[in-house]
Amino acid sequence: MTTDINSTQAVLERLVAKEGIQQAFDNYALGMDLHDLDRFLSAWHPDATFIQDNPKGEFVGHQCLRLRLHEPPGRQRLCRV
Repeated sequence: MTTDINSTQAVLERLVAKEGIQQAFDNYALGMDLHDLDRFLSAWHPDATFIQDNPKGEFVGHQCLRLRLHEPPGRQRLCRV
């Protein structure tokens, strides 16, 4: 009986984790596509690091991500909060 409960709990935990990952992915993609900054940022941990493939491409934290997304291309600066 205990094995069945543990197995069911493990399956449930995996499904909850997968749903959380899917929600974060959706918020990232839809936030970018719809220009919904709050939705986009909800996909990121508050102190996450966003790295782009260029010399000025590291932005740490929600505040820096907001600045990065509001600046014109090529004018972004390194930002750490």
